[in-house]
Amino acid sequence: MADQKSWNESYADGNAWRRVTDAEVVALAAHLPAVAYGARALDVGCGTGKYAAALHVLGYDVDGIDWAPAAIKHARGLEQPGLRFHVADLADPGLAPGYGLVTARLVYPVVDDRAALLEAVDQLLAPDGVFVVTAPRPDILPASRRHVGLSGEHLGELADWAAVLHVVGHEELRIALCTRST
Repeated sequence: MADQKSWNESYADGNAWRRVTDAEVVALAAHLPAVAYGARALDVGCGTGKYAAALHVLGYDVDGIDWAPAAIKHARGLEQPGLRFHVADLADPGLAPGYGLVTARLVYPVVDDRAALLEAVDQLLAPDGVFVVTAPRPDILPASRRHVGLSGEHLGELADWAAVLHVVGHEELRIALCTRST
């Protein structure tokens, strides 16, 4: 995994990752529970904020976090009531528990300590909340990039952590929806 400095330099250079498409958001929305008014969402590794903004359009009150200040600088151009961005990571003590939705788009496979990530999500997620992990299918990636795909090993980790795991295929992506309660 790249270090924080590398991520920040990449965003500062204008690099972006896989674009959020309307079809991807529709596919996600089709599998999420109905959004209660004021339901809180946390987008982990929000980058330039497009996915967080899409969650806001779905009705969530969204906090987007990323450890790259250059990414958050760009994302803040999208801020509005109910959509905020912060330079932070999951260990940030300023994050209050009780999120109905926590998302990690293009993040989970590249995190070095996924057990710590899951522990932090467990602390922040409401008891009936949903953790969504989205990443490319490894089988469509070149061999040199397969490490960024959501592999069978990753799905096994999520299945061990979650009470319920539902995996949706969407074009080149895998979307894993995890709940801790049944």
